[in-house]
Amino acid sequence: MSMSTKRIEGLVARYLVTRIKAAPPANVEKWASRISNAGWHVFSRQRRVACANVARAFPEIDGKAAIGIARASFRHAAVALVDSIRMPERQPDFVWTSPDVLGPILEKKLPAIVISGHIGNWEAAGAAIATRGGKLHLIVATPTNPGVAVLVHRLRAGWGVIPHAREKSLFPIARALRCGELVGTAVDQWPARHAVSATFLDRPTPFASGLFEYAMRTGVPMVAVWAIRTNQNTATPEYTVTTELVWDGEEPVHSAGDLVRRWVRMLESIIRRHPDQYLWMHDRWKIRCEAR
Repeated sequence: MSMSTKRIEGLVARYLVTRIKAAPPANVEKWASRISNAGWHVFSRQRRVACANVARAFPEIDGKAAIGIARASFRHAAVALVDSIRMPERQPDFVWTSPDVLGPILEKKLPAIVISGHIGNWEAAGAAIATRGGKLHLIVATPTNPGVAVLVHRLRAGWGVIPHAREKSLFPIARALRCGELVGTAVDQWPARHAVSATFLDRPTPFASGLFEYAMRTGVPMVAVWAIRTNQNTATPEYTVTTELVWDGEEPVHSAGDLVRRWVRMLESIIRRHPDQYLWMHDRWKIRCEAR
């Protein structure tokens, strides 16, 4: 991508963020619809991937139903994006379910590794933790466009989380956990390294295992968190935030792969309950993954 193209892309992103943040409640729905429709029609490759992924994950449904779920996932991605951009000035209503696994950890200021996936609104999950006083260090993939990267970093910092570029996160996350803080990320996309295989939606799939291995070495508990959109009102969003204990830091486990597969079962369960809120457009099954 040329410098001029990157500059234009950055300016467009800044314009959209400014307009969406300033939009009156009556116009928020329109912005989500515009983004959803544009994404569905412009990003043809992602559309094909989403439809194919849904069809493979749910072989019991017909092609029309698979396209419907894929289309709904584009719609949800746009809604989640708009919700995230409008934070923290217009914070969603976060409803924490019981049992609240994270509650005692936050109260006692204990370290923990918080794992999510691209289901519901993973950015809102981090913001929800921040509203409870949790100091969350978020490991993120940095956008390749420098202008967009700066914009996204500012948005995340505004939500109360502390973002760290994935390739530079080792020392900051080690320091954070030593200080009794939280470290979080989403680990359901294609792993850069340290991968193990797990059966995900009936197919062998590689998952990043670095944080799971780190947890086993240090005895830091691992918690799964999901923020699921529960209403259709884009102007006043509501999310149910659910936590599940992946590992308490003491239970004997054979390997990090066992923890990965345990978490994947949790992820798959919530995807099957809310298929329209999963990011199906990611090309998750690029090659066959050999189990480790």
